[in-house]
Amino acid sequence: MMYGFGDDQTPYKESVELVEEIMVDYVAQTMEKAIASATSRGGKPTTEDLIFLVRKDPKKFSRVRELLHLQQEIAAARKGFDVDDNAAGAS
Repeated sequence: MMYGFGDDQTPYKESVELVEEIMVDYVAQTMEKAIASATSRGGKPTTEDLIFLVRKDPKKFSRVRELLHLQQEIAAARKGFDVDDNAAGAS
């Protein structure tokens, strides 16, 4: 991830640990908020809870929507392969 954003191919171990700590904290805090939001509604956290949390950040909102769309496309493609495999196996 760091290399993709312009860091050296082999970054310092301390830098990797710091970025990992920041990311883990961010994900944990975001999930805590999503769980709290879902609990207040009386349900389990859903993707809509995450979308709600990032709605005011255009970059994050756009990325979440893009990833959800890609997830749907991948699921549909896999389903297509499963159907083809089952049909070939039945012949």
